[in-house]
Amino acid sequence: MKKSVDWLILLLYAFVLYQVYQICFKGGLRSRLPLLLICLGILIVFLLVKLILRGLGNWPSFSRIRLITFLAITLLFGGLITYTGIPYHGQLSWKIMQLLNEKQVEFVHRNLYQDGVYGLLKDIRKKMNVPDTLYVLDDFSVQFKKNGTITKVDGFLYGRDTSGKVQTFLLSYDEAQSKKLIVQMNGKANTTFDEAASFAPLLQMFNQMDIRTKISPLTVTNDADVYGLIYTGKRQFTTAQGLESLDEKGREELAKLNNGGAVEGFAVSLFIPQREDILPLRLIMNPKYLTPGTIEQSQEKQIINQSQQSETWTTDSQDGSVYYFVPEQKSIGYRLKVADAAAGSRYYVLEKTEDSGTHWQTIHENLFAGVAGVAEGIEFFTSDFGFIGVTGASQTHSQIFMTKDGGKTFTEVLLPFNQVKEMPEKVKTYGLKLEDFQYLSMPFYQEGKLVIHVSTSAGETEYLSFYSQDEGVTWTFENK
Repeated sequence: MKKSVDWLILLLYAFVLYQVYQICFKGGLRSRLPLLLICLGILIVFLLVKLILRGLGNWPSFSRIRLITFLAITLLFGGLITYTGIPYHGQLSWKIMQLLNEKQVEFVHRNLYQDGVYGLLKDIRKKMNVPDTLYVLDDFSVQFKKNGTITKVDGFLYGRDTSGKVQTFLLSYDEAQSKKLIVQMNGKANTTFDEAASFAPLLQMFNQMDIRTKISPLTVTNDADVYGLIYTGKRQFTTAQGLESLDEKGREELAKLNNGGAVEGFAVSLFIPQREDILPLRLIMNPKYLTPGTIEQSQEKQIINQSQQSETWTTDSQDGSVYYFVPEQKSIGYRLKVADAAAGSRYYVLEKTEDSGTHWQTIHENLFAGVAGVAEGIEFFTSDFGFIGVTGASQTHSQIFMTKDGGKTFTEVLLPFNQVKEMPEKVKTYGLKLEDFQYLSMPFYQEGKLVIHVSTSAGETEYLSFYSQDEGVTWTFENK
């Protein structure tokens, strides 16, 4: 009987630890807590009775086998519980990270009219150290009542402390949920420290304007309960509609928009949430007018920098030009520049640069054998050896052209479809025929071989595979 009770104690002990492990791994404390407390209570009662009787000499000690079982149970569940505390391995790890990285701040200065955004930072700095120079990631938004009371805050700020270490602050506040501002620290983010994302201009704007007065045009025609403010840093605008400068000189810059171009400056938008039909009021500080030529040069510089950092080709969304820089010689690049366009198709010329895009020289004016279409891609494996591709608007067929003299001449890649004696098994199940496969992917290297996949359209996962081991001179069908 006494041995049975000992085993029952061990069983209860194992069950209690199992419940603790499940809570640490999956959560659900509220649903598991009643059963856990009942079992824990029974376990304690059994242990107390055992200890009392043992003290009176009426109960023997644990046998060796039961002692080994106790240690095994403890080590097993102790290890499992510890494992759930490792980052991203269980609910316990999230609770630990929350305890270490999350702070709840008493949000005292929460009237936007009286305290501005600086009041929010003032409250945060009472709880933790915040760098003097801050930047915003994506956007910083505030919602507030007509009397200025802040109801919501969302934003991601970052900066460097005195030792140069990056610090991040994810801010979250919802008046309906809590009176405290939640600050999550040490998060991962793409921290560029670009001056265009500086947070300081927003603080300066509050010193230059009366926010209550600025929202009055919205309140006159729309007596909403809540208003919104959003700040993303420096922005460009191509129209003066809904745009207001905070100074006289800036208003002169806005007037130049009649000549085209854009203005650039740090701006904040005031709007009514859930009312997309109402034009927001955008307030801009120290706007600078940019001519159309300046904008074009800036966009070209940006796309060149992006292309030099990319391992594949980059398409300019503004004009459809396609850029590619040679991986081992980043100063050498090629560009498929749109020369003409009609009915969704384009004609391209090929340009080359040898000074990282500062100067471009046209080296081929009759690409794709005069065929119009949309550039599929461009890639060069050396400064001379490369491929360009063109596809139709439907993207169900394409052509690939190869050059070995740096783009001066091109020959079309003609694959030996006559080698395809039998369609792959997967392709057969779809009832596809050989003539359905007309879309050639851009070539790529795989295990030392140059490979082209041929599918029925762009993005399809079923394809015929051809490879070349002599830099595109001959091609062989590979039946997989």
